[in-house]
Amino acid sequence: MSELEKRVEERFGVLPNFFRLAPETPEIIEKLWGFAQAAYLDNPLPSAFKERLFVHLSRFCPVRYCIGRHVGFLVGLGRPAGDPAVGTQSVADVVKLLRRPFPRGQELQSRLALCEACSAPIVEVPMADTEMEDPIFVLAAHVFLKTSDFSLCLDALARLFGPSPTFPSDGDKFTAGVLKEKRFELRKTVGIAQAAPLGSDGRFAPGRISARRREGSLSFRRTLPAASRLTRHF
Repeated sequence: MSELEKRVEERFGVLPNFFRLAPETPEIIEKLWGFAQAAYLDNPLPSAFKERLFVHLSRFCPVRYCIGRHVGFLVGLGRPAGDPAVGTQSVADVVKLLRRPFPRGQELQSRLALCEACSAPIVEVPMADTEMEDPIFVLAAHVFLKTSDFSLCLDALARLFGPSPTFPSDGDKFTAGVLKEKRFELRKTVGIAQAAPLGSDGRFAPGRISARRREGSLSFRRTLPAASRLTRHF
């Protein structure tokens, strides 16, 4: 087993076949792993929410490996979103998630209205199988599939979750979008932010995020037991 495969297995609790597709070209696997960390594992959304959303969207993916693998994570065959602190869900709960309807027309409008009535940006990501989880997942599916209602759904999600954090450079300083107490905050500092997300069910731990320039990008590393990096090109 390569060093990269060991890192992947350590994070997921298993070595998914996705990261064994091209052993003769490890540079491709390295890039896939970097993408998975940035877009999925180290995404600051709560881990249980991310994995349930991944399962929900995998229903619409023609590559059936996706739904099989992420259902596996959710029921305990590996770690949901790579997080050992997240409890697994029952097969019955996952089947219920997979059997949710895909609303269109007036049914979709009722979900959009529910999101419009919600205070924004949301302070706390909804827990599993709650009133607000369903409309968020429905809107995300329309965006994923790029349906005719894609723009409306994307705008509604952008309103709910607020603007994406930006990382402009200002000499040795930077402005970091930091998740603290479940809220995005912009903080001006010299290379250090005061909090970093653990990624488990909305709980966060103290940490430091250091910044450094490299090849036209600004990199951030949080000093937690499982350190991660976020790179924003500019």
